[in-house]
Amino acid sequence: MGKPYSLDLRERAVKAHRPGLTQETVAEHFGISRRTLCGWLARMCGGGLAPKPRSKGTPYKIDAAKASRLIGERPGMTLQEMADRLGVTAQAVWHHWRRGNVTRKKKMRYRERDGEARAEFAEKIKDVPPQKIIYADESGIEHQCCREYGWSLRGEAIFGETSGGRPERTTLIAGLRAGQVVAPAALGGYTDGETFRHWVECCLAPEISPGDLVVIDNASIHKSRRVRELIEAAGGTLLFLPTYSPDMNPIEPYWSFVKGKVKMNVHRYKRFSSVLSFAFSLSYRAN
Repeated sequence: MGKPYSLDLRERAVKAHRPGLTQETVAEHFGISRRTLCGWLARMCGGGLAPKPRSKGTPYKIDAAKASRLIGERPGMTLQEMADRLGVTAQAVWHHWRRGNVTRKKKMRYRERDGEARAEFAEKIKDVPPQKIIYADESGIEHQCCREYGWSLRGEAIFGETSGGRPERTTLIAGLRAGQVVAPAALGGYTDGETFRHWVECCLAPEISPGDLVVIDNASIHKSRRVRELIEAAGGTLLFLPTYSPDMNPIEPYWSFVKGKVKMNVHRYKRFSSVLSFAFSLSYRAN
């Protein structure tokens, strides 16, 4: 923070402001902003122009090593909790992390995941070209979805409308091959084993080439013998993801992408199927 303007400058600027001269002219002459000059003129009514003494306040300097150890040990702490431990203000902590390229984030994962099974799965697919792997999965979306945020004046609430009844739901099913969507489908209601088998037979199987690896999770609706037979008859091989490992399926972020586009654009369409078609048609770039 820079030094405050001297008392001499303040007095000369205020004295120079007289009828016939605009505040802009005086401010420009003394190299200050019009807002600063207005503040000085207002303070004259209170009886003084002297710079306000600066409070020592809470020290700003942060022990970088201690701060790094702190988030290493307890990354879920709030800014205020970190500030209390470091003996500084929450704002100081925020600026420190901003300069240090530390951001606030968290991804949840299942504690029941099996590290050995995950390593074994990664070993099985590491030499398979991405173009030969199809990650398949389904995801549901409710028809009453909408944009979750809006704008209003501070202190004024903003409301959205929703139904208190059971909402209509559509299940989306697709595969993802090297970041490209294959065999997308939208089915009314929830998915059961028969519905999934029908999708594999009518939509996925025609997209399978000899040598392809089809990866799906361990949901019970995916484990029918007929699903395996259809995939193998098309020349593919079925591989299940390790349990509690949705993070190893690249199609999960794609569903987030599709649902986000639906929420942002559902008000533009009269039919829900139309906005789904629009979302499916958009180009998707896998991370």
